[in-house]
Amino acid sequence: MAKYEPSGKVGAAGIAMSVGLGLVAAAACAAAFHYVGRLFYLILLFPLAWGLAIGAAAVMGIRAGKCRNSAVGFVAGLTAAVASFGIFQVLENRHVHGVVLEAVAKDPSLPKDVDVYDEFLRQKHGGTGFFAQLSARADMGMNISRRGRGGKDGKPMISGAGMYVYWFVELAIIAGLAGFMALGATRAAFCEPCEEWYGSSEVAGIVTGRELEVGRAVAAKDFTKLPTLVVRTNPGGRLTVEKCPKCSASPVVVKVESVTLDDKGKEQRSTVYEEMIAAADARAMESALAGPAKPSPS
Repeated sequence: MAKYEPSGKVGAAGIAMSVGLGLVAAAACAAAFHYVGRLFYLILLFPLAWGLAIGAAAVMGIRAGKCRNSAVGFVAGLTAAVASFGIFQVLENRHVHGVVLEAVAKDPSLPKDVDVYDEFLRQKHGGTGFFAQLSARADMGMNISRRGRGGKDGKPMISGAGMYVYWFVELAIIAGLAGFMALGATRAAFCEPCEEWYGSSEVAGIVTGRELEVGRAVAAKDFTKLPTLVVRTNPGGRLTVEKCPKCSASPVVVKVESVTLDDKGKEQRSTVYEEMIAAADARAMESALAGPAKPSPS
């Protein structure tokens, strides 16, 4: 059998949940990063956290709504990300407007019967709308170490076209993370008869350097070789299965992953083999692995 491929099915509830939870997270993230950004703003780190938060919410909606349509999931993640960034910019625009009005109120030499900021926008940027306010903020610029309006601390500033490039990079990070997290969620294995997402479990560790051999044994359905290729301690790889939690008749996804440790000792996994096999073959594989493991010579 080949790898698992999603059916592409999605109902009204799936669309509503995928988009709805993403938009709820979008509004919450926009407000949170706006207000926290008044105190400090971590370049690149905040957009990463922002995209992960929206992506996680979209994934929750996809799984709750049982959306297996990749296009719907991807668009739901992108829509939430763009909406969130738009709301954030609106809040930033309103903040700058408010700051200007406060300064005007404190200056007795300035007129109080007109909106000085709106007049400035009309004269300098041709209007008072969203894009005119965005243009004004781009001219003001920001500090590249934290969000700000000036360069009093002597640190480098970006402004003008540089601000638009920076905003585009931020949006690309947020939208990319949210969109691809949602896309990945729709491609997770799903049992169509039971309408349930598959659950994952590890069935064996693999002797270091023998991951490809395990993959070939699974592909050939030669499960008698597996006990000589698995190990219980210090594995160099993992053999995992994904199956329907309700029935025992649905095909099973088998994955062989290599395991490495980074500089901090954190486990990193990469898939070297993946295939969907018949339920009967999966039971035969697990039965073969149930006996005592006999690691082969390295």
